[in-house]
Amino acid sequence: WFQRLFGGPSLDPSILAMIFFLANSIATCIFAPIWATLAKRHQPRHLLAASFLLNLPIVLTLVPTEPNVLFALLLVFLQGAASSGLFLFVCFNFMLSVKPDMTESALRMGMLEAMRAFVNWILFAYVLLASPSSVAGTKENPLPIELSWRLLPLAVLVLIFSIAPGLLCLWAPGPYRDDRAPTEGVGRVWSRRSVVLLAASEFVGGLLGFPNTRYMAWWMENGWPIDRLGSICIFMALGLSLVLLAWTKFLRSSAVHGYYLLIGTALLLAPASLLQCVVYEEVSTYTFQGVSLSAFALSFVSVILDLVRTSSIWALKIQILNSRWRLLTYCSAVLALTGCANAISPGVCEVIARFSAATYITSNQKEMADAMRATVLPLGTAQYILQLLAMFFVRRDLRVAQSWRTSRCRALLPTIAVLGGLGLTIAVCLSSTGTKDNPPRVRRCKGPVQPACKVLYEGTNDAPARFGYRSFGRNQYGMTTTGRYNCLQQMHYYEGDTFLFWESGRCEVQQCQDAASVKVNSSEMIPLEFEAWSVYCSMSGQQLTAVQLLEWRWQDVGEECERQLGPAGINVVQISPPSEHTVGETWAVRYQPVSYKLESRAGTEEEFVTMVAKCEAAGVSVMADLVLNHMASPYVLSPTSELGKVCGSNESTEKTSTLPCEGWAGTRYGNRDFSYGQPGLDRYSPHNFHHYKLNLLSNCAFPPFANNRHICDLHALPDLDTESIKVQEMLQAYIGHLFEIGVRMFRIDAAAHIYPDSIDRILSPFPVEYITLEIYGQFATGDPARDQLLNIGAFTNFDYGQYVSERFFDTRKVKKWDANLEAFNRLLDLRPHAPSRDACNRLPCDNPFDRYFGSMSLVFLDNQDVQRQKWSGDAQAEIPIEDVLCDWSGVGVGTCRLSYKMGLAYHQAMLFMLAWPFGDAVRIMSSFSFQRFGQGPPGVGNNSRHDKTDIVKCRGMPSTAPISEEYESDEDNRWICEHRWQGISPLIRFRNLVKGRTSVSTPGIVDHSEPGRISFSLTPKKGDRRYCEGLVALQKGYNYISKVGYQTDWELNREETCLPPGKYCNLAVQKAPWPKPNSWGGTCDGEWFQLARNKTEKLTYFNGGVVSPPGLFS
Repeated sequence: WFQRLFGGPSLDPSILAMIFFLANSIATCIFAPIWATLAKRHQPRHLLAASFLLNLPIVLTLVPTEPNVLFALLLVFLQGAASSGLFLFVCFNFMLSVKPDMTESALRMGMLEAMRAFVNWILFAYVLLASPSSVAGTKENPLPIELSWRLLPLAVLVLIFSIAPGLLCLWAPGPYRDDRAPTEGVGRVWSRRSVVLLAASEFVGGLLGFPNTRYMAWWMENGWPIDRLGSICIFMALGLSLVLLAWTKFLRSSAVHGYYLLIGTALLLAPASLLQCVVYEEVSTYTFQGVSLSAFALSFVSVILDLVRTSSIWALKIQILNSRWRLLTYCSAVLALTGCANAISPGVCEVIARFSAATYITSNQKEMADAMRATVLPLGTAQYILQLLAMFFVRRDLRVAQSWRTSRCRALLPTIAVLGGLGLTIAVCLSSTGTKDNPPRVRRCKGPVQPACKVLYEGTNDAPARFGYRSFGRNQYGMTTTGRYNCLQQMHYYEGDTFLFWESGRCEVQQCQDAASVKVNSSEMIPLEFEAWSVYCSMSGQQLTAVQLLEWRWQDVGEECERQLGPAGINVVQISPPSEHTVGETWAVRYQPVSYKLESRAGTEEEFVTMVAKCEAAGVSVMADLVLNHMASPYVLSPTSELGKVCGSNESTEKTSTLPCEGWAGTRYGNRDFSYGQPGLDRYSPHNFHHYKLNLLSNCAFPPFANNRHICDLHALPDLDTESIKVQEMLQAYIGHLFEIGVRMFRIDAAAHIYPDSIDRILSPFPVEYITLEIYGQFATGDPARDQLLNIGAFTNFDYGQYVSERFFDTRKVKKWDANLEAFNRLLDLRPHAPSRDACNRLPCDNPFDRYFGSMSLVFLDNQDVQRQKWSGDAQAEIPIEDVLCDWSGVGVGTCRLSYKMGLAYHQAMLFMLAWPFGDAVRIMSSFSFQRFGQGPPGVGNNSRHDKTDIVKCRGMPSTAPISEEYESDEDNRWICEHRWQGISPLIRFRNLVKGRTSVSTPGIVDHSEPGRISFSLTPKKGDRRYCEGLVALQKGYNYISKVGYQTDWELNREETCLPPGKYCNLAVQKAPWPKPNSWGGTCDGEWFQLARNKTEKLTYFNGGVVSPPGLFS
């Protein structure tokens, strides 16, 4: 239960702090009413002496003994009991021999607060400078003598300030000896409404008790050296005490307006925690553990304001109550209430923080700041509102003489105060929310640009570009990426928002100030003399069609770009992670980097450079898969006999292996130790990873999903501290090398497990043309980080493949299968929870939810993860053909997805994905066959560690649904090459022609609709809308295993369509790469068909195919 609750197997400092705070608060909650009750029967001097002397057991910490958590809890509990009794001293001291006016109360309260602040901060300074916790004990000597010497001054202080007052109280004169608390009349204290509201405010503030104790821990995690923090604490002690004394002197001297000054100060000052949480979030978001003097200054001011506020509120309460016994009753009740609030504070605040994916059980300053923001803002606002409401009753409760002439005037000041305070609180909340939104990223403008903007810089330098110089020519690899990078740096330097870049070596920086000044027409891509990049342009709308060549060798990727991808109209190729990875058979080793050398199973760095150049020359941009979240785990992945053992051990046991922890290029590594890496690039030490506070080699895990996904190890992969500036700089060095070679697009693996601010900061120096983030559906909707991630790049739409699969899969009933034809027809409603068939004209509506599924998403059917997910339980089990069938239950399909194993059904789904204008970009999978979940690519043998990938030899297109045994058993041609299947290239051209300038109409075949057969047409948004530009028709095909689906042809002769009369080619059956319309020679595989007066002739719809004849290919 402890591990489930706290995410770790042991008591780390943050958990100990929470438990000790809980013990102290419970003691306060219990003993505050006990002291008040005892005051009715016993002499106050005896009670005061007892409360002082209860501190003496703390001296026992000096006794050499075995450290014990229960003993420490007992001491903390006694300290809470003693501190609650000392309120008796405050109550008596304020009402004895003191003039009952505001000035004296304020003076004494201010002096008390000044002394308290001075002592607290001096003790902080001593602990930090003396650093008792830095003394390491041993098993034989857990408490060294050196530690006792360092604690001795504290023990002496405890003895002096406990024994001396305790003994003196035994001989205290006057009321300390004779008074007793009255048993009647004290309850009238609760008739003062202002006091009741202030008590309620303190109770809510008590819920923030635990977060308010974490500020020193946050500063330590923020990167401040211990000795510097100690010096700052001395400064805080002197500064705060002097400021408080000056404030009380000023308040005392303002005799005429003193009451109103006191009321205004006490009730209008907001709790300092509101400002502090904004400061912490700001620093954590933008400085990333950098020492921030401005943040310290704001925190210092907030502490001053809070002490002034606290002393003023107590001075005001003393004046309202005007009796030591009423004050004692009130203090005891409030102390008990706040003690109870403090007792539940750790639990309440932790629950609230978990709802925002944060936690206080952490040593990570960003996560701690997120937790403070999530809890302090709502609770601090509620505390402030209750405090402001007391404004309406405080004048009456003080019985101040009428100083306002009319009742309107009397109500005006409190009303203004309340509205002003609420406005201030709302402003703080908005400012905190604003800190989470990063500035807009610079994007490449996609259409003809005529900027009407102010020119800030203009320069021409065609010298070979190097990072950080004002040179804009081609770099050492013949690429323009470095010059573009340098131009962006000039834009930042001159504080512009737009830059123009010429490949000839010219850069121009402009200040446009708004989108209208950029004047971008993004309806189509037109070649320009220059590139325009601006914060007012969008990354979407680039008409990107990508192919993921999983585990292909770099040499094969380059040749495929030249021979197939470029001619087929595919403009992006996604490659596997190019960095050095750990050794093993499975495809997953590519996602466990060991170093950032460009040496991998796919080839060498020289081969990688050649591949990028070939693809760029063919008009295909390379999208690299980036693994920024983690490094390789210290566990053996191959052979099976050693699977899961810790590698690099001195002996072989059930849990350890003598096989070395090494990468593909021979780089050695260990558990969170990559010290064999290159300095400044990939030499990571355990300090560069997220870890438990006192254990550099261990960390929380994800899952379980209750843990923080941003800092816990994802599936035992060591999680990099991506909030650290040092780690960010090394990741930027890696990305910069890829960018210089010519990689201009990136997919960020495990992006949901990195703080969005960190991703943005890592990528911000590079003018990247496209970024897609691996975000699963549960993190893309309803997650606090969603909008921040959308500001960085497009989402990988995992839900799209699930929704298409649900429409294609059959339903298993008791003794037979059902074709589920009605679900197939709902392909035209392909959006989650579609309100109706005609909603939004079959396209996603323009609302925030659809930003994920529409304009900001990369849609695809499957990838290396989801196509295997069904068989993830046993990575070595063989997969029979019958097991590829998935069952649509009417609710979901579980982990099943369409993949190449579904044969013709998968082919039809790919054609539909290309024809249906959904999503911003689309990606096609090109995989290799597998019979086991963990099986590696062709050429990599079972249980191998260092086998190379084979040359690509593609299979043909399957002819059944699902694939047959013969098709799957073709070991000579294990590369599936789905992107080469018939109809794919023509449908890519078709999508690029109609996407963005057409709308969908259904049905495409007029007056024709039946289960399992659908059609739709694409009508131009502008121009002649009487005719459509394309017609798509689908029929659910036959499944030879479930034995359901259509086996007959769909006769469409003489059916009426929206196409204009003419001769058309069926693009869905074309096999060769399809050219652009202006390069098409009029050839067509298969039969042409005619349209006369909008009606088809000689058109038979074959089983499971798609007809998509755009007018541009007629």
